Amino acid sequence: MVEQGFCKAQVASSNLVRGSQSSIAQLVEQVTVNHPVPGSSPGGGVSKKHIMEIHAFSKPFCYFYVENFYNETELDLIWSELEYLYSNREKIFVSNLKSATYEGEILKDNVGIFMDDFYQNRDYSHILNFNRKLFDIYNVDTWFFKHLNVDKDGTLLSYYENGGYYKPHYDGSVATACTWLFKEPKRFIGGNFSFPEFDIEIELKNNFLICFPGQIKHSVSEVKLNPEDAGYGRWCISQFLNHR
Repeated sequence: MVEQGFCKAQVASSNLVRGSQSSIAQLVEQVTVNHPVPGSSPGGGVSKKHIMEIHAFSKPFCYFYVENFYNETELDLIWSELEYLYSNREKIFVSNLKSATYEGEILKDNVGIFMDDFYQNRDYSHILNFNRKLFDIYNVDTWFFKHLNVDKDGTLLSYYENGGYYKPHYDGSVATACTWLFKEPKRFIGGNFSFPEFDIEIELKNNFLICFPGQIKHSVSEVKLNPEDAGYGRWCISQFLNHR
């Protein structure tokens, strides 16, 4: 149970997390003003109410997750960007980009790009525009996040198809946030997220963000996808939060 509760919070437990304590849940209603990138028109400047559900944990370490992180308009625009990137994957994606290794062993099998390097101007990316909303909500009421003050992020976009995985590893960030996306109905199995040192597994869910200290070891189980379903794999938008 979280040691300090949210204002207007309600106690809730979740079947998504196996091996962890129940959480305090907060329903966050935000009026999101969408700012589409140049050349796009859907949802431009339209204010729309959007409800996210935040679950925060302080034991065995501090982390939180957010269900329904992006609203429908944001998702439409993000998927249009993902479709473009995937259709040009042979020119854009890099296999095992800056892959973590341990004693010479490669720890992951996926493809991706560092978004901040790919776009010279982040205003031209829906993903880099919308994922900054994390800065509005990360100060959840646990000892680690409540007073966390980060002012810099870097974004890694990763894609997992059949056989993709990421073995247990650490990040070099103060905190890491991973947002998971996939086309529905889901056509693959696996791809669940774990904190192996604490025996915690979190079931993969669409439009779902999890944020945790970067020095907590984490992993992704192997994705199994039929060859005819190529393109229907597991996407992850990772934000590495740091100080300038």
